[in-house]
Amino acid sequence: MYPLISLLKTRLLAVLALATSLVLVGCGGGGGGGGGGTGGSGFTRLKVEDANIYGALVQDKNGVIGVSIANGIYEFRNANGVPMVPTLPITIKSQNWIVKGKVNVINVSNAWYSTKPAEIDMPLTFQDLDNDGRYTPAVDIPYNGEFVLNYAPSGTSLIYANPVAALIPANWNGVDAIAGLSKDILQAATSSGIKTSNNADLNKVTSLLVALTEALVLTGQPNVNSIFTEIANNTATINLLDLTSSSALPNLVNNIYPGTGMLVTNLQDILNKNSLSNPEALVKAVQNAIAIDNLTDLGNITSEVLIADSIISTAKSNVALGNTLADKISSLRIVPFCDLPGSGCDSFTYDPWKVFGRLTNFSISLDSNSGTINLVGGSDWFLGWFGANSIALPYSSTSSISSSQPSWSYTHNSASAEILINQTLILPGDLNPTPGNFLKICSSQNTCIPYFLATDVGICSLVKSFSPPTDNQLLAQINLLQSASHQVSCP
Repeated sequence: MYPLISLLKTRLLAVLALATSLVLVGCGGGGGGGGGGTGGSGFTRLKVEDANIYGALVQDKNGVIGVSIANGIYEFRNANGVPMVPTLPITIKSQNWIVKGKVNVINVSNAWYSTKPAEIDMPLTFQDLDNDGRYTPAVDIPYNGEFVLNYAPSGTSLIYANPVAALIPANWNGVDAIAGLSKDILQAATSSGIKTSNNADLNKVTSLLVALTEALVLTGQPNVNSIFTEIANNTATINLLDLTSSSALPNLVNNIYPGTGMLVTNLQDILNKNSLSNPEALVKAVQNAIAIDNLTDLGNITSEVLIADSIISTAKSNVALGNTLADKISSLRIVPFCDLPGSGCDSFTYDPWKVFGRLTNFSISLDSNSGTINLVGGSDWFLGWFGANSIALPYSSTSSISSSQPSWSYTHNSASAEILINQTLILPGDLNPTPGNFLKICSSQNTCIPYFLATDVGICSLVKSFSPPTDNQLLAQINLLQSASHQVSCP
């Protein structure tokens, strides 16, 4: 329950409510040769993909290990921490420990994934398919393969490393096709990457190669990375874009690893007959199937691939919504209700709630990983209520307004804070619900005051509803509350 306030300027609320409703959100010359060339000039970073691969071991010929910096990107640095050009070839390995087709933790101190009881179900090296920066068991894929990069294009500090790039020999002339892949596909594999290039053939071939190598690794086949050399050496007979029954790839693989020919045929057939939004679904289905069946018994897994494809698409959509929500929440600024001209707040009774001159450095942000909203506010006003200048509000499927309305809430002693996004409130003294975004702060259970959370557009609409010079003065006061990165400038 809010204390009774007589709203003398309801037009203000309508303007601000309309503006805040604008943030409606939903829930949710090639590289060096085999003798050890340095690669393309300026090349200091690798992006390991298909999808962003976290936790890989990336090492050059001299033993220099790439440092993981973000989003599957690994940077080579010298002993002083300065970026350096690595020496080709570069080996990309998984750090997962495979036992009987199961991924186990390689280092107990990391404790990311194990089949042992009570361990965390997370691999050390994995493909982040939903792009959320962490391992999601139902979606992401443990990455268990390895390959060697012999070639790097010139003229960039970042190159891409993937199974298609691994087919390119150190002395590639930049023109010749390799295993049916044109120079454009090969160049895209190293210079722009699988996802950025948005090339359907590159996506399919990469998924086929990853699915094949994953199957081989998980069933204990030796020297798995040699499959890339064999394919490249047989470029006259192998066409990786040929997914029909006449393909020569199944025979080549079967000659190296007896009993695997039918697996390759099945993988090609799935890619040939199904339009997958996420070709990586092929890899995920193979991993799941091998956990149950032997490699030689692995039959058609089309239905499993289609299910995995749907799950990955849904997960990507949910993460995108979460990122959108995070962006929109970070765009909100605080507008104190009782400090608005004509709000009707009694200066004596509500003096503790007024924040003009008592709050600085306010900002709001959503952690997409945890779903927690973080509030930051400087000065004694914020510190006095919550004992800290930064508080985290966990997500809740219910709110103090309704059991069907979600919110983010936090309690400290008798004080509490609650955030409602795209919700409606019956504001003090108002007869009709007001839609918008609100921060509700309470000193105790029944003593609460709302604060509007508005975008730049909402605040500008509010201040312009006053006659000058009041609007400029009000905007200046509102900006004094916000952090430096949340200042509002109205046209």
